[in-house]
Amino acid sequence: MLIPLCRIGVDAGAQTVCPAPRGSPIIGRPRSRAAHRATPAYEPEFGTALVYAGAVALISYAMWWWMGRQAERIDSGLVRLDVKAWLMSALITTALLVAFGAALAMKGTDAEAFIRYVDPAVLAIIALLLLPLPFREARESFGEILMISPSDMDAHIRSVMTDFVARHGFPEYRSYLSKAGRARFIEISVLVPPDFSLPVGEIDALRAEIGDAIGGAGPDRWLTIVFTADPVHL
Repeated sequence: MLIPLCRIGVDAGAQTVCPAPRGSPIIGRPRSRAAHRATPAYEPEFGTALVYAGAVALISYAMWWWMGRQAERIDSGLVRLDVKAWLMSALITTALLVAFGAALAMKGTDAEAFIRYVDPAVLAIIALLLLPLPFREARESFGEILMISPSDMDAHIRSVMTDFVARHGFPEYRSYLSKAGRARFIEISVLVPPDFSLPVGEIDALRAEIGDAIGGAGPDRWLTIVFTADPVHL
């Protein structure tokens, strides 16, 4: 069966399509000119973005500095964690500031086509730089949960006790340390000779000497010092 031919004309923006014979497939359908119109691309206002990013960065740095002073004043681990959160916010906003500035500088140049890649590239770099911060906090928190002694505190106590037993002629000592939040739990056992005999007052003076050398006396320090002549009790 032959399909009659006809021309497709355009009249006032609409296409005229010849009717298909009965039983034949429809090989075309009307299309509007509006479908061919391209949607205009959105261009961000880099000047406004720069002002916003700069203001937020200044506020974040100011809060980081102020919160840091408060954390040192009250010696709070939770506040120190908040200090690091403000620092991360400030650095991320600074990365946005750099990205907006770079995009504004590239606008109207041969590199304008790469503007779309500036923001994700800068944020990816700053994310890699900030990645160690939460891992460090998580490591310290797990160390407290597992009762692992902080290396700097443990080294300080070992230095104090090594000097103490050397000056007083005691054969050996054992020290145990754990930290939970602000609280520090220190247990020290000193091995003395079997014939060791001192009045209670002098033994208390030895305990005070160790406590003063360790430092940090207060409600957050739990210090236990035992003198024994039996190595089993170390």
